[in-house]
Amino acid sequence: MEESKSQLDLGVNSRIDLADLIEREQIKTLTSLSKAIEALQARLVADLEASGWKRSTSYQRPLVTKLGRVVFTVIKVKRDGRVFSPIVYALKIEKRKYSRDVRILLADKASRLSYHDAMTDFQNHTGVRVPKRTIRSFVQEVGKQLGEANQANVSCEMPAVVMADGTKTHSVYPTLNQVHIVIGYDPDTRRKTCSTPQSTKTGAKQEEQPTRETAA
Repeated sequence: MEESKSQLDLGVNSRIDLADLIEREQIKTLTSLSKAIEALQARLVADLEASGWKRSTSYQRPLVTKLGRVVFTVIKVKRDGRVFSPIVYALKIEKRKYSRDVRILLADKASRLSYHDAMTDFQNHTGVRVPKRTIRSFVQEVGKQLGEANQANVSCEMPAVVMADGTKTHSVYPTLNQVHIVIGYDPDTRRKTCSTPQSTKTGAKQEEQPTRETAA
């Protein structure tokens, strides 16, 4: 039987923010991150054992972080027929394949670039390919928080971006063109905008076409 949240809070006194851990310990490699997570887990398990919990089983747990896909050993503990994984609970990754900072990072990139560009950029930096539909779910999950956080940095004359996407087009000429479209909506003025940067050769500077506005 899984432990209830109130009971777990009594056994695990603090939650761990993975992004803070990486920054605080200046972790640069997946091996170092795995060791740091397991070191924290060892302390959690030791505290629980002192209060009557016993080790149960262990398994290998993958997690996509901003450094890439890390794999670490998860230890389960038990008491009176109740079982839980203290490090999974402390990291707030129950039923999660992606860490919180990755979900926020990709949602932010997708809101500023596109789902495809966000996917490609993250894969280039970490070697992990996150499907566009998964990134879309991140946008839906954290979009409201990102919108509120970004509002202070956006001019009141600019509409909030609803969707942004990009693609590559081919022609009969030996060129590869980039096409980007941004759709925006300002809830205060109910103004809709559609901005389409001019298609240009890859590597060339893009010039944005005049923005079209329509009434809601």
